[in-house]
Amino acid sequence: MTVKNRIPGRILIRVIIIVTIILLGGLVTGMGQKQDRVWLEITPEELAMKDCPEYPGAAAVCLYYEYLDDKKNDVISVYKRIKVLTPAGRDLANLEIYFNPDFARIKNLRVRVTKPDGRSEEITPNVMEKVAAKIGSRERRVKTAAIPAVAVGDIIEYRYDKVPTSNSKFSELFFEFDSLLTQSDRGTPPLDFSSQLVAHWDLQDNLFIKRAKYILVRGSMFIFVSGGQGRLMWISNKLKGVEPKITDKELILEVTNIPPFEIEEYMPPPVTQKMNMDLYLIDPKLASVDEYWEKAAEAWQKDMEEFLGKPEELKKMAEEVAGGEPDQEARLKKIYARVQQIRNLSYEKEISEQERKKLKENKKVADVLKNNYGYKREITRTFVALARAAGFDAYLVRVVSRDDKLYRPNFPLFETQFDSEMAMVRLGNSYQPFDPGTLFCPFGLIHWTRSNTMAMAFEHGRMVMFNAPALSPEQAVARREVSLTLNEQGDLVGGIMASYEGQEALGLKLDFLHEDEIKIKETLETRLKDDLPAGASVAMKNITGLKSDSPRVRVEYEISLPGIVQESGDRVILPAYPLIRPDSYPFRSGTRKYNIYYEYPYQIVDEVILNLPEKLMVEGLPERRGKSSEFTDYLLEVKAGEPGQVRVLRQLTVKKSMISINHFPVLKDFFEFVRFNDEQQLLLKKSQR
Repeated sequence: MTVKNRIPGRILIRVIIIVTIILLGGLVTGMGQKQDRVWLEITPEELAMKDCPEYPGAAAVCLYYEYLDDKKNDVISVYKRIKVLTPAGRDLANLEIYFNPDFARIKNLRVRVTKPDGRSEEITPNVMEKVAAKIGSRERRVKTAAIPAVAVGDIIEYRYDKVPTSNSKFSELFFEFDSLLTQSDRGTPPLDFSSQLVAHWDLQDNLFIKRAKYILVRGSMFIFVSGGQGRLMWISNKLKGVEPKITDKELILEVTNIPPFEIEEYMPPPVTQKMNMDLYLIDPKLASVDEYWEKAAEAWQKDMEEFLGKPEELKKMAEEVAGGEPDQEARLKKIYARVQQIRNLSYEKEISEQERKKLKENKKVADVLKNNYGYKREITRTFVALARAAGFDAYLVRVVSRDDKLYRPNFPLFETQFDSEMAMVRLGNSYQPFDPGTLFCPFGLIHWTRSNTMAMAFEHGRMVMFNAPALSPEQAVARREVSLTLNEQGDLVGGIMASYEGQEALGLKLDFLHEDEIKIKETLETRLKDDLPAGASVAMKNITGLKSDSPRVRVEYEISLPGIVQESGDRVILPAYPLIRPDSYPFRSGTRKYNIYYEYPYQIVDEVILNLPEKLMVEGLPERRGKSSEFTDYLLEVKAGEPGQVRVLRQLTVKKSMISINHFPVLKDFFEFVRFNDEQQLLLKKSQR
């Protein structure tokens, strides 16, 4: 959408959302009205149930789950019934209900426990509330309730309502949408008026679900089938043979025997692997999904080009920034450095409402340069505009951020899927990606979420979809220089100087952007300690480059690895690579459900010096071992160094971020090889002197 009025962007977003809610209308049905019967009837079969044949060994099972989305009254009602089958299942007596306090609150929580003999008692548990997660000033909170004296065979039931806060009438549909704008592109109006997300239903949780019902009830202005504001459609994921039922008043989806969702290490975003269903409204005038993408892209292009403006308007500014530099890459680096000096509002920890009112809306690139502030998309667009004005072939690219999703071509929601922007600029004979809107992102690097994912751009007035460039392992390197001394107690003590480059450095900078020194020290020490052998102690001594434009982050540690040696007579055995615990290796399971998904390719290089006491002599060293494949590389080289020293070089490289499950046996075999060779031993002999 092109903004042609004077309404500030952040206010316009709320206006759009409110209008959309009005168009969606309310939910008028007996299901949406408050029921006199709070608890559903429990059957004799449920009381007598002792196990779950469909999922043997389950600690507990969800007998029934109901999710009612009442948009007229702006309330979501949840009902859940759980059967405890084993002592481990009693953990389900600790309820957790998550919500966003800026937009929602939990009310009408009721709990009932029914014994196997049919005796029921409604419980008033002690309810507590705490912060579950925090991004800037926004919080995600959780209400917890402990149900006392739950035993094997009991049935736990609870229900609650999630309603808007008193100063908001937004439905649950938009709670998370609005909160996400704080850390992404708040101030940029949504462009998508030919489709709207109505609901997202996750059909799996951590329990086997015997039966579940999801209900969406329409209001007077909500058109379910066609005409009016939009045609209601849905798209499901991993749900076969089940479709919702639609009447003139409601949509109901009923499912049975849903297995629990299982988490695996290095798996794709969970939402892409879960059974789920998305409901959305789409303009009935659109003939196909392909037509939708074309129209959505055209709207984005129009908005983008108006924001960029004409190159000649910025030519003087571009020349001032690039100067008389003859080298094209050097010119572009100067432009990149200039736009990264702009205050990036997307990464502000907290902007008060009073300060926010003082911020003027950026309607075009010239405003961003004049005000010297902007959100990440605005900064990226400013880079593209200045690059064009300086004579570069540059264009803006819309991408699907792959940290929490993967592209679905049959899911026509532009803003929901293509939710991020980056730049492509021609240097020499090729186009290269740039990410100036990401704070601290160095020239030539893009944040991993915008790599190897579906992208959209306009070339010569025509929409083009393509895969964004993938990162290389050399763009995410962790190097560690390690010096350890074997003392008389059999401990290895010494220091580590770790240097992080590229994606590794960028990740640290963004992770700790708003953390204090104590939190940074505590977190980094814990991360390293979790990788080292059991009993290790870690103390971070210094860190540099974390909160600057430096391309590297360097961290200095002191470590101690107690009891690392084994003695047998006059022989001493020491692990050749002592910096990893046995359970740290991935893919130990013999089976795999999902494709392998790394955030980005990476390389770890460790150079270790082991200093030995005078009384020990090297008697045997492991052979040089290596293994290479299409996806990974490994090298372990152990050599005698200066007198009394052993030098160890270890390199581990993951070359691709996405690997098909078909190659899991290859990957599993590789890491078994790595583990076996890491565990090779140095054989030392005690001197007779």
